[in-house]
Amino acid sequence: MQERNNNTCQSCGKKGQDGESLDVHHTYPLNNWIDDGEDPNDYPDDWLMTLDKSCHTKADAQDGDFKYPPKTE
Repeated sequence: MQERNNNTCQSCGKKGQDGESLDVHHTYPLNNWIDDGEDPNDYPDDWLMTLDKSCHTKADAQDGDFKYPPKTE
């Protein structure tokens, strides 16, 4: 995942090789995905983002489209 995003936070642009710790962010919460009856192994790759710790904390605290993209049928 992080390699796909060039080891770069997709929000602020910090790079992992600069000593920044990077996380994988689920734009639709994984717990909600499972609660919806979905298999965690089927979570869409394009709903994952590479974020640094600070941006990940901010993203998890937000409401709205950034945190909860619409599910596709």
